[in-house]
Amino acid sequence: MNILPNNKFLIAILASAFIGVSVVIVAAIWLKKIDSVEMSEIVVAADKLDLGVKLDKKDLQLSNWPKGNIPVGAVKSIDQLINRTPKMEIAKGEVILERMLFPISSNGSLSVQISPGKRAFTMSVNEAAGVAGFAMPGNFVDVMLNSKDQNSQEISRIIIHKILVLAVAQDRLSDDSKPKVVNAITIELTPSQAEILDLARSIGSVSLVLRQQNDNSYWESSGVTKKDLVFNIAQTKPPIIKEIKGKSVEVIRGLSKESAN
Repeated sequence: MNILPNNKFLIAILASAFIGVSVVIVAAIWLKKIDSVEMSEIVVAADKLDLGVKLDKKDLQLSNWPKGNIPVGAVKSIDQLINRTPKMEIAKGEVILERMLFPISSNGSLSVQISPGKRAFTMSVNEAAGVAGFAMPGNFVDVMLNSKDQNSQEISRIIIHKILVLAVAQDRLSDDSKPKVVNAITIELTPSQAEILDLARSIGSVSLVLRQQNDNSYWESSGVTKKDLVFNIAQTKPPIIKEIKGKSVEVIRGLSKESAN
């Protein structure tokens, strides 16, 4: 009688049992190792936190963190962060560090909100130049100048790209998201940009153009003149069809005419 098949079956069962027991032992050791790691609670962002918006209790939550790996500057109490102001965007679940916040003693002072190497520049605006009040603290804008070129022809062009709005009138990084028409906006510039804008105000009219918040593109252009504007209108003007005598129809395309019967 051949008993070899039975022996193979028995060996397979024993091997499976051995593997199963090994997995259980390894898992138990791993879980025990995890349980032995001392944990501590630190404050993380409960949702995405915007630059300049004061923190509320609903914005914060506690998260367990290995005690030996807690980042420097982490905070262990939610109450410590109430009414503190972030100086950068903080992602949901990210540990909130002291360096991400404006100092407590600053009380939202504009001077501490200016990035190193930058300057705060306040410019007068009207409803049109100020994007009808939709440019809010924390938004980004482009600066556009309308002036005359060397041939005394009017020209309009963007002279500075992606500038941070620090304050609208006297509201610094306000959490009020409602549009507000104001007569002054404070923006953050490099010293060279401040010189450019100061000169631009004396040679023409300056307007702000609101950017999409995450748009990092730059528009390269030599500007637009009246000649460019008229030419573009002529090129893009849709055909005008009007009836004339008889059955012929005059079709006007831009500056050219043709008759169709």
